Amino acid sequence: MRIIPALFSACLLLTNTIFADQADNFAINAGLSGAWFNPSSPGQGVFLEVLPQSRLVTLTWLTWDVVPASPPASAIIGDGDHRWVTALGPYDGSHADLTVYLTTDGRFDDPAPVTNQPVGQIVLDFSDCAVATMDYSLDADGPSGNFPLHRIAGDNVEDCAKLAADEKINGELQTALDQWASLIRHHGVSAAVVFANGRLWTGNAGVTQANDPLQSDDLVLIASITKTMTSALILRGVDQQRLSLSDTIGQWLPPITNVPASITIRQLLNHTSGLANYRRKCAPWYRRPVISPENPVRGWVSGDIISSVVTSSDTVVAPGLAAACSYTTRPARLPSQF
Repeated sequence: MRIIPALFSACLLLTNTIFADQADNFAINAGLSGAWFNPSSPGQGVFLEVLPQSRLVTLTWLTWDVVPASPPASAIIGDGDHRWVTALGPYDGSHADLTVYLTTDGRFDDPAPVTNQPVGQIVLDFSDCAVATMDYSLDADGPSGNFPLHRIAGDNVEDCAKLAADEKINGELQTALDQWASLIRHHGVSAAVVFANGRLWTGNAGVTQANDPLQSDDLVLIASITKTMTSALILRGVDQQRLSLSDTIGQWLPPITNVPASITIRQLLNHTSGLANYRRKCAPWYRRPVISPENPVRGWVSGDIISSVVTSSDTVVAPGLAAACSYTTRPARLPSQF
């Protein structure tokens, strides 16, 4: 796990229907796993397994030889004309491209190694949770063609439909991240969406400042999202009747140099405390004294910044008279008793 400098981080609460009007394309999902068949070809079919984490589809095709053997092929187990192949490949949206493999050199219930070699391609296109089309092309002089696939049992069609809607939304969210990360001024983005039903989506795009692909388990400094988190915690404290927005900081904190004790928590939250913005005094971007060439490794805490940068003359107006965005007023910049 790596700690990444602040790039972008977000936590959103969305409803299940926010993208409902956009869910017009089917998306492959784990609910498609199971047995499928071509109604016009009895005695044969395919078994599908969708692997969402790896974005792969596996397929086992149970079928017959192209023409019956003459004389008939003999077999101790099964029929001499039984044939089967496997296939594996990635999927995107409603489409999957699979490589077909032929397995040879095996014996019934025998642990001896087998040989797998690619022999063709299969393309799957799903219309919905119950209908698909399978195009196949086997190498050399093998057959090629296409046929419809229908689900044998409809037990999990309803679950599949729900997962398909989720996959569609997931794809749109990831596309939004990819577009954001592609802008030249950005490095990478890590985001999470919590839906009203508790479902969690996470995604990432782009690179770290070290030019490594951003991973979902990288720790990203949340930077200005601190404001949102701190405000939410304070409001929860109000709901729990542990404090009031009308409380003054003098009720909760010891005296702070050059900060009037009469300032209320509400004024800190809505930027009406009257205190000047210490970042403007130190502009551009924390140069002096918050970051000093003479002592670049010093760790500055909130109290240091306020006492060293904010002076009694930095009160723009009396508390509550006017609103002005000020980093000095952020509750997160004051001691942590809140």
